[in-house]
Amino acid sequence: MAIVSGRSISVNSKPISLDELTTLAERTWSPVPDLNFDTFQRWIEDGFKVERIFWLTRYSPAHGGPGIYFLLKHPEGREAVTIVAPGKKVAEFTRLHSQEWASQGIEIELADISVQRAAQGGE
Repeated sequence: MAIVSGRSISVNSKPISLDELTTLAERTWSPVPDLNFDTFQRWIEDGFKVERIFWLTRYSPAHGGPGIYFLLKHPEGREAVTIVAPGKKVAEFTRLHSQEWASQGIEIELADISVQRAAQGGE
């Protein structure tokens, strides 16, 4: 748990399958579906590979709703991260790459993020 700006943030994570990730991406409403997907896709085209994936219950680029956090690594050693809002494009992308990622042992986790106001001294 971290305390930042008078708030405590806790993250509970658990492994999920690629099928679960794809289902979440397809069925979760987003005010801006697939936001940041084009940027993510450009990095993949530039040679970055997916290293790890998290389904975030909060903090997507689309108004703080859920998002898919991709940790990426380039063969030259550079790393990048991006968070993509759920939508049909990212769901189809995960479906297309699921066997490849499974064979590479890519870890996928659901990160349930909770935010509460931190107790103030003397209260």
